[in-house]
Amino acid sequence: MSGCAGPSPPWRRLPSPTGSPLGCPLNGSALRMTEGLPFAAHRSKLCPSLNAMWKVHMNRIVSRMLTVLAAVGLVAGVGISVSHAQGWASSGTVAAAAPTATQASATQTSATLIDESFDAQTTPADFGFSSDATVSGGALTLEPRSGAGHAAHRDFDPEVIGQKQFDLAFTWSVDAEDDQSGNGIELRDLYGRLLFALSGGVDESGNERIGVATKGAAVDESSAGKDSGLPSYTYEPADLSQTYAIALHADFTTKTVEYSVKDKDGDVVVGGTAATKATSLYRMYAVAYQAGGEGAQTIDDFTLTGTDTSTAYPLKGKRVYAFGDSLIDGFLYDQAGFVTFASYAEGFKLNDYARNGATILPSEIDAQHGGQILKQAANVSANTPDPDVIVFNGGTNDTPLDNTTAADEEEYTQYFEQTIRTFHEKWPSTPIIYVTAAKMGYVGSYGEQQLHDLELKICRKWGVTVADVYANSGLDTRVDTQRKKYSFDELDANGLPGTPETVTYDDPSKQPSGIHPNLDGIEKFYQPIFTKTLRAVIAAPSAPVDPSTGRGELQDLVDTASALSEADFEAEEWPAFASALANAKNVLGSGSGGSGTTGGAAGASLYGGASDAADGRFTEAISNLRTAMNALRQKATTQLRVLYNPHNGDHLYTTSLAEYNRLISLEWQSQGLDSGFPVASSAAPGSTALYRVYNPNNGEHLLVAHGEAKSLTAIGWTAETGADGITGTPYCYLPQNGTVPVYRLYNPTQSPSNADGHYYTSSATEASSLVQAGWVLEQTLYTAEY
Repeated sequence: MSGCAGPSPPWRRLPSPTGSPLGCPLNGSALRMTEGLPFAAHRSKLCPSLNAMWKVHMNRIVSRMLTVLAAVGLVAGVGISVSHAQGWASSGTVAAAAPTATQASATQTSATLIDESFDAQTTPADFGFSSDATVSGGALTLEPRSGAGHAAHRDFDPEVIGQKQFDLAFTWSVDAEDDQSGNGIELRDLYGRLLFALSGGVDESGNERIGVATKGAAVDESSAGKDSGLPSYTYEPADLSQTYAIALHADFTTKTVEYSVKDKDGDVVVGGTAATKATSLYRMYAVAYQAGGEGAQTIDDFTLTGTDTSTAYPLKGKRVYAFGDSLIDGFLYDQAGFVTFASYAEGFKLNDYARNGATILPSEIDAQHGGQILKQAANVSANTPDPDVIVFNGGTNDTPLDNTTAADEEEYTQYFEQTIRTFHEKWPSTPIIYVTAAKMGYVGSYGEQQLHDLELKICRKWGVTVADVYANSGLDTRVDTQRKKYSFDELDANGLPGTPETVTYDDPSKQPSGIHPNLDGIEKFYQPIFTKTLRAVIAAPSAPVDPSTGRGELQDLVDTASALSEADFEAEEWPAFASALANAKNVLGSGSGGSGTTGGAAGASLYGGASDAADGRFTEAISNLRTAMNALRQKATTQLRVLYNPHNGDHLYTTSLAEYNRLISLEWQSQGLDSGFPVASSAAPGSTALYRVYNPNNGEHLLVAHGEAKSLTAIGWTAETGADGITGTPYCYLPQNGTVPVYRLYNPTQSPSNADGHYYTSSATEASSLVQAGWVLEQTLYTAEY
């Protein structure tokens, strides 16, 4: 918004421009009071009563002028609304003109979010600054205490933080003592990144100067103003006895910031356009950069307009309880985890009970302060206000659940459900959100998938909403580039979570570990999914339900059944299954609880209400669907072929024709393309996963189920399926409800150096012959279907 002069000093009067009514020019951006109306550039030095009287007088004049101008159609300049003119003129001093480039966006719908002329004490007091600020005499005075690195701050509301574009204008002056290097203000985003900084002080030669910066290290309240967090200032000579007009236009969609600093004559002292890494306006710091002096900054006519006038903030004022481990607590970064940052951006009240190292299972870590997550909830005082939403996470410290057994899963399920039950008993009407961890891989991808699937199953059962970071965020720190870019194991020089630019690790191949997201990881992956889920729950709250109603169990069963494909099963049983599935969906849809979709980024899952408890339709639907699903006969469409190694007696079973042909070229002997037996390439609810393992001592290969694979790899066998060994993708599956038995036989005369210890066959005749020859029939392990 160019063409606007800065504040006119008391001793200077501008002539009326030709043709402007009432001696009042409209210059395309704001209504300017000129002829006969002196502007007090240093109003803050007037006594409060005179200052207030002057403002009342100005307001009356402006109101009359607006009425006249509206009548002749001259109120709106180039894209400027009446509300802008009223806001700027009624403040009693000339607000800074925004940079020229902002005229291009002036036609956008905008709203005045802050219009503060400091006529009286603000709410909150002192413009929301935590300390060292006073509103009096018609201005805001900031006096950061002497001492290097001291900073006071004020935080902006969610309506400001959420703006993708905004214009900011204010007047600013600073008293600079001879021995003082400078006082300044810094505007930073939610994650401490610098948007704009302004300072005034004297250089080594005693010359006064103004500094501006748009680049610098990220800081928080513990490091703002310290040398390590000092913005990269550029300086211009200045007369610090003046009041300056500051204008700022930020556009986070283009990642740019425009700024100008004008003197009392309206001349630009410094201005420009710069790229910015900031993504919001969250905090304003008042900083004393070095010790010495009692300099103060004075700010007046602070106006902020944004282009987003439609976004609602339904979480504002709500109360959220958070329980869990270091992913919520922040790990080494004591200031905040992703839930805390969401509370800043959305305006909800947060009671954070999470602790680093906490677990779902019983824990000795920090036991007296809630090392087990359910104890965190149990220890909350009864006098604490009830929450609107409960958030928790877990599982990170309960692993490795790599190579889990049924007993492992049973124990984890027991305590996970007990955790939910503790929340539900203490706050029976409060909805619950569970936040899954991102893909990390440090316990093996299969183990993580098992844990994730188990957690979702339990949450469905209890009607707990899932913010599914694991499935929906895209964060996967098993990928080296993501691990290094989005996680941290150390803090940087300013005490913030490290990034590749700020922290160097001794072993980059292992550090950072990929477990804890840094601020970029929180902003890009965790916070968006969590916030969207939390908003959905607030919009349609639903408390957890008693699992005995069966709604959660039925929803889980329907999800499993819906994933099955008709092409994978024999035709005879499919119609009965499809009918049972359709009926189950109808039962879910007609209950009192909604769709039951477990969301993450997509939204909340809502399960039934009071009427469900007396509704036996769930139990009947579960029984019918499970019976129909268990009756399905899975097709075995992949042939498992057999090769024989004449050098060591090994029999190898493969589904790969390429591997089959390669081994033939290496003098393995074919047992025929139709040898072996058919298997399935995908899982079904009743199929058996097979893993191929290898004995490096004698070269023997075996096909075994998960439990035996776990035992064999523990004593030195090598798993040949999946990057994580037996925790990877199974080699193949024996189909659900297969009809042909597969026999495994053992050769008791096997030499330790030979690989002829085991043999598989689907022929009862061949199995009988081998038994007569001295082989031992271990058991009929599997069934396949022809």
